[in-house]
Amino acid sequence: GRLELIQDLYFPSSCQRIKFSRDGMYLVASGVYKPQLKIYELNDLSLKQSRHLNCDTLQFQVPSH
Repeated sequence: GRLELIQDLYFPSSCQRIKFSRDGMYLVASGVYKPQLKIYELNDLSLKQSRHLNCDTLQFQVPSH
């Protein structure tokens, strides 16, 4: 078997939610303390965007084209 890891898939405290884009190209994850939202591109298993937020994320939707 082959094991592939996503770079920087880490949150200091915990990850609360994970969702995939409809096309399966992206993974979006939210974490707490400090609240963050991270977007990963699955083709190259890398972090594409990371944003700190002012409050915890209760729910989110991944936009589609």
